[in-house]
Amino acid sequence: NLPYDASDDLVRRVFLGGGCAPPRSIRRPSPGIAYVEFTSEDDALRAMHLAGTRVRGRAIRIDWDWDWMSRTRERQQAEERDEAIRRRRREEEQDDQARRRRRRRLRQEEEEEKKSQGGAS
Repeated sequence: NLPYDASDDLVRRVFLGGGCAPPRSIRRPSPGIAYVEFTSEDDALRAMHLAGTRVRGRAIRIDWDWDWMSRTRERQQAEERDEAIRRRRREEEQDDQARRRRRRRLRQEEEEEKKSQGGAS
C-alpha cells in the first residue's frame, strides 16, 4: 500500500533511501498499489525491511511474491546446470586434445624407432 498520489519517482526514492538498488520495474495497477521488482534477492530482502515506513503519512505494506522467488531460483539452477555442462564439455575437449597429442607423439616415436632400426641394419 502506498499513498494514492505517490509517483513512481517517489516509490523509487523510498527504496533507494532504504539501501536498495534501483528497482528493475514498477507497475501501478491502481492508485495506492505498486508492484516493484528488484534485480536481486538481496535488494528485495532490504525492501522488506521498509514495511511500515510512513510515506506521506501512510504506512506502506510490502508483500513478497513467492512465485517470483521460485522462478528466480529455477532460473539460477538452470544457469548453474548449463555452466556445469559447458565446463564438462570443455574438460572433455581438453582430454580429447591431450589424447590426440599422446597418440601423435607415440606414432612419431614409433616411426623414429622404425627409421633408426632400418638405418642400423
